[in-house]
Amino acid sequence: MSERPIDIIPPDQKPEEWQPLPSRLEGSSAITLSRRQMRSWSLVLESRHIPWRAERRGFGWQLLVPRETLTRANRELRQYESENRGWPPPPPQDTPLTDNRTTTIWV
Repeated sequence: MSERPIDIIPPDQKPEEWQPLPSRLEGSSAITLSRRQMRSWSLVLESRHIPWRAERRGFGWQLLVPRETLTRANRELRQYESENRGWPPPPPQDTPLTDNRTTTIWV
């Protein structure tokens, strides 16, 4: 079963006007995202009213935005990543159990 592309394309946009977003905002040349990251970033773009399109690329995903919104989309995603760095926090450390056999025996 093949997955259909996920896209939100306004009817007046031509496909060649779409530019790929880098998967690493620091300037990496990688262009694919994990499915989880694609969904997260697409929600960010959707909430900021930036049109986007997702395409399957090999084992990953690629997000595309219209050429005129590429800078704004990068800025919004950088802000999202910086605000959510280190989230969710790591789980708390397990506390060692105390030996309570004596108390249990006396009760």
